[in-house]
Amino acid sequence: MNKDAYIILGMAAFFLLLFITAFLRARVDDRKIDDAICQRKDVKGYGAFHIESGSLRIGGWICLLIALVLFIMGIAFLATK
Repeated sequence: MNKDAYIILGMAAFFLLLFITAFLRARVDDRKIDDAICQRKDVKGYGAFHIESGSLRIGGWICLLIALVLFIMGIAFLATK
């Protein structure tokens, strides 16, 4: 049994969970911002300060790429032993 491969696969699963969490959080933030904009009468300049959801999505994509690399490494380690 190769423990290193399972540790790497566990890390891949963790980064995959981070990816899912980041995307869900960005979606919730976007809906909150949209609801707040709909309720305001003057929305000039309101969207300029809310860029967090975009950065969450970018961070989510980075986590997904890391998870894929770790998953491939874990599978390669399992295949070699």
